[in-house]
Amino acid sequence: ITFSIDGKDLSFRYQDQWDVLLEKMGFDSEESTQNQPLIAPMPGLVLSVEVKPGDVVQNGQALVKLEAMKMENLLKAQTDNQVVAKVHVSQGENVEKNKVLIEFQSN
Repeated sequence: ITFSIDGKDLSFRYQDQWDVLLEKMGFDSEESTQNQPLIAPMPGLVLSVEVKPGDVVQNGQALVKLEAMKMENLLKAQTDNQVVAKVHVSQGENVEKNKVLIEFQSN
C-alpha cells in the first residue's frame, strides 16, 4: 500500500507468516534480485551445476540442482540477462544453508 502525504510517498507491505517464510527461503519476488548471488536455501548435496562463468542466464533458467531431505530442488535464475561471474560449487559437493553457490557480474 502506498500513501502520498504532503508530496511524500509512504509504502507499507503486509506480510503473513508464509510471506516471511518464503522470503527467508529466497523466494521474495517483489524485491529486486538482479546481481544478488544464488544462495543455498537449505543444506544439501549438489547434484549438478547447469552453468559456468560467462554464461548469460534468463529468468527461470536452471542453475543448480540440489538434493535436500531426499528431494531434488532446482534452483533457478530470478531475473533476465544475469552474467555468471563465479561458480563456487561442483557436483557431489555438500553445502550448508546460506552458502553462496553462484555469483553474478554487476551491471
